[in-house]
Amino acid sequence: MKLFNTILIASCLVTLTTLASAQGSLKSIPAPSGGWAELSLQYSFCSEYEDTWADAYDEFNVYGVAGSLAFPILNDIPVYARANLGLTHSTNRNMDEDYVDSYSYYTSLLPSAEAGYMLNIYKSISLFPYFGLVSRLNLYGRDVFVPEEGEVRARDRFKDVYDDDHMRRLQLGWKVGAELHVSSVLVGLFMTNDLTHVYAGDDPSRSASLGFKVGYKF
Repeated sequence: MKLFNTILIASCLVTLTTLASAQGSLKSIPAPSGGWAELSLQYSFCSEYEDTWADAYDEFNVYGVAGSLAFPILNDIPVYARANLGLTHSTNRNMDEDYVDSYSYYTSLLPSAEAGYMLNIYKSISLFPYFGLVSRLNLYGRDVFVPEEGEVRARDRFKDVYDDDHMRRLQLGWKVGAELHVSSVLVGLFMTNDLTHVYAGDDPSRSASLGFKVGYKF
């Protein structure tokens, strides 16, 4: 996994360098100037895994909203830094055979920072590939179990899940994505992967996600 992360980061740096060198051949197309503020809605499909993503054992639907502020960091090349603050709610159905119903959910704050290259394609249409780091501050979460008879049982995901392997409050990871900007509207795809483990203790699980976003620039 460490080798995979290293290769991915190196690939992103090579991509940004290649795009920058290609800017000379695109001088006939005006590059965007200035920064922007942004509001977006996001959905992602998140999986928890131990060794590889293909071996995922738990899956969550993640819904979120985010505010962002982007600004140029180079004078002659349209490279931008973007700071984001998101709020997400993750939920799943565990389908525990010992219960009529069981499900989990947690709410998180997602501060993140990204850097990307704004490639102007035609007039007000631009492509924005980017790479960044994301943190997840988990605020509140529960596992809920509904038996056929008796009381519904709920447990705190950050205190007593799987004995000592409770969910961490803070997680760190990387993020890579690309967006199509058409005037003030943007749509994009992104992928995230944890650098830290999801749970405390000896559990080696990490989480990864594929997501979609729509937003508006101000």
